[in-house]
Amino acid sequence: MTSEGIYNYKFITSIGGANGTSANIGKPIFWYSEVNDVCPALILHSNPLQTDKGINPWRDVIIPSEGVAYYNGDNKFADRSPGANPENGGQSGNNKIESLINLYKSHKKEDRLIAPPIMIFEQVKHDGKVKGYRAFKGLGIINKTHVRQQYEDDTDRVFSNYLFEIILFKLPHDGLNWNWITDRRNPKLSKRNQLRNAPESWKKWVNEGEACLETVRQKILGYSIATPKEQLDELLPGHIKILDAIIKHYKTDRNETKFEALASLAAEEYFGELRYTRGWITPQSGDMGVDFIGRYDFHHPEVPQPLGTVLGTTSFLVIGQAKCRFHDKAEVARDIARVASRLQRGCIGIYITTATFSRSVQHEVSLDEYPMILINGRQLADLVASYIKRTGKKLTEVLSEQDQWCVDNIKHVPPRSILHDQIPS
Repeated sequence: MTSEGIYNYKFITSIGGANGTSANIGKPIFWYSEVNDVCPALILHSNPLQTDKGINPWRDVIIPSEGVAYYNGDNKFADRSPGANPENGGQSGNNKIESLINLYKSHKKEDRLIAPPIMIFEQVKHDGKVKGYRAFKGLGIINKTHVRQQYEDDTDRVFSNYLFEIILFKLPHDGLNWNWITDRRNPKLSKRNQLRNAPESWKKWVNEGEACLETVRQKILGYSIATPKEQLDELLPGHIKILDAIIKHYKTDRNETKFEALASLAAEEYFGELRYTRGWITPQSGDMGVDFIGRYDFHHPEVPQPLGTVLGTTSFLVIGQAKCRFHDKAEVARDIARVASRLQRGCIGIYITTATFSRSVQHEVSLDEYPMILINGRQLADLVASYIKRTGKKLTEVLSEQDQWCVDNIKHVPPRSILHDQIPS
């Protein structure tokens, strides 16, 4: 550990600091050599500070607060399938993950017992430096695998790669015990003894499998106050690129009302499309601080709903406010108060901005315990990026679609009427 309290990456990923046993910092997807025919762990490295598209044509999305990460594979050749190995006879990271993917989906405990944990690190800026520092973002398993295509910038060739959706697991309050990974590299320990230092969430998944994923998924719900400057400092190049495009689109059109449709889409991405229903955009005149309407349904999708009853279901009215501002602007308490005044029993407020929130706004929401969700520019960019990853659409396509959605969905009807619509199956 340095005088600043920063751990040495090579030391942490090695066995007692021994030479030749640490993770290879040059590989975006690294895996330890097999021990008794078992891969001890996979280490994925994401670099959001990398701006060279020739090196990193896709952007990874890591959202620890929601327990999910979208990580792009390492294929860089337009003339090869995503899982192909290089011609030099080595093994690609995509191919390695292909060989392990069935372990994560297996119903057999003995398969999950040997499944390698996926550790995610991200390049971060520290003390003005953009090289040499990595932050541990979480660990988990691959939940889904997608194939994404795009055209190369300078050719008409289609470039294909894997996109891995990774569920991040809960970690102890004192952090990950790296001795667990060391144990998995110890050929003298039985597979069960290699679990002794594993997080409880991992042990639960090994024992119960896919059925417990939502209970072991990492959810960071703690509330903290951040200054506008601290919020701006969190913006990485990828966030700024998305926000700049959004702001330019709506400011140039001089029709910021259409931004409310994009905010409505971001709300759906935040709550999840299985339980959230997008409603409509309220007319600009007389909206009384309400820009868009939605509904969040509390129900179990696998439990039959008896006809003629509302047994097992309930819904909350979602009242949304949306503001498209420049990065350095901060939302103030007056606008928050307008939304808060509309919140009644059975309502949730969500305030979405391309900018930041002042400390006073955050204090007011926290102290008064408003049922309100604040989404600043950083999180909005993450949600839009998440949607783009899931759908394979381009940002320009998303903005165009939402402009049309706005035109088609401006309604002057009572907000609570959305609660009387049928619960989606």
